[in-house]
Amino acid sequence: MIIESAKNSLFKQLLSLTESRGIKKHRQFLLHGKKIVEEQLARRPQAFISVIYQDDHQPISTPQADHLRPLQLPKELFQQLDVIGSRSPILVGTLPDLPNWSAALTPKDGIDV
Repeated sequence: MIIESAKNSLFKQLLSLTESRGIKKHRQFLLHGKKIVEEQLARRPQAFISVIYQDDHQPISTPQADHLRPLQLPKELFQQLDVIGSRSPILVGTLPDLPNWSAALTPKDGIDV
C-alpha cells in the first residue's frame, strides 16, 4: 500500500505510535533499527503486522516477512515516523496481552529487582 498524504488516516494512526498515548490506544508499536528489526522478525515474526519503508528503499524480503503488509511512504512522511533516524524499514508490531498483576502471584520471599 502506498501512503502519499499526511492526511491519510492510516498514516495518522502510525504517527500516533511515536507517542505513548497512541501505543496504548492502538495496542501497537513501531520497531526501528536495521539490526533489531532483522533479529525480532527472525525470532517472533507473528508479533508484527506491517513493514514501513521509504519509497526509494526496498521492503524486507525474507520468508519471515511474507505475511507483513508493506506500507510505502515518501521520504517526508517516512522521516516523521523514523524518530531515531535509522533510515531503514520500520516494523509495526502488536502488543501482547499481559495479565493483571496479583499479589497472590508474588513469591513469599519477595521480588528481586
